[in-house]
Amino acid sequence: MGDSAAAGPLIWPQADWPCARAERDWPRIVAERLGVRELTDVTCSGATIQDFSHAQATLVPSGSASGSASPTAQFDALSELTDLVTVEVGGNDIGTVGVGVRCLDYVPGGADCARAFNADGDEIARRIEAFRPKYAAMLTEIHRRAPKARVVTVGYGTYLPLNGCDGQPFRPESANYLQGMIFRLDQMIADESAADRPGKPGERQAQYVDIATPSRDHNMCAAPQVQWFYGVSPKDVALTPFAGAAPLHPTALGMQGIAEVISAAIMAGTTG
Repeated sequence: MGDSAAAGPLIWPQADWPCARAERDWPRIVAERLGVRELTDVTCSGATIQDFSHAQATLVPSGSASGSASPTAQFDALSELTDLVTVEVGGNDIGTVGVGVRCLDYVPGGADCARAFNADGDEIARRIEAFRPKYAAMLTEIHRRAPKARVVTVGYGTYLPLNGCDGQPFRPESANYLQGMIFRLDQMIADESAADRPGKPGERQAQYVDIATPSRDHNMCAAPQVQWFYGVSPKDVALTPFAGAAPLHPTALGMQGIAEVISAAIMAGTTG
């Protein structure tokens, strides 16, 4: 379950055009590594938690060349027979891509994005706190629909190093604000995952897997041969149709690396 960070838009080949889901997204790679016999991959680009309960509208219509149908509610993939659930969601709920675009140095006002988002207190912090109960309710609903399942939540990565870099169009303060937003979202996900399940004291909601730490040296500023996240410089954007990745999203190498981290955490049964 999850959004484009799990689905892999523009990573070729695509398995599902309406959801911009790659054939080699991290859920599929994790399933292979764990020897999962039956996988239901409902990750969908653009998904929010609301799309877990309702059919999602997509940019690419159903009935395309891929033959994919319109995505149904992601919760519908769960049942009493489900034994493992992975979920990466929250970025679209708090508007991370919109913030990223707003902070681009070549966008009017981009240089002052951190100041703009803090003009009346920290807007992103408010968004994350407003999202917190929805995330907690999502975990509770997963357990209700799949009572025997092990639930694994996945955080988002390190897209930018401290102060950014010359190769990506963010001022140092903008880069730090944007990545700080991701870190705060990750912390909220980790906190809610570690919380007790309702009515089951001492039993956590989910196992949380940290992606930010292992991806630190694989950010958008890293060399292409080690880069887990595709950049958003004018050159990156111009080459997007040929790059096999969407700006501000995982690359094919990133999907492999993220899958390795998640698989190892699941097998070890550890959080973090």
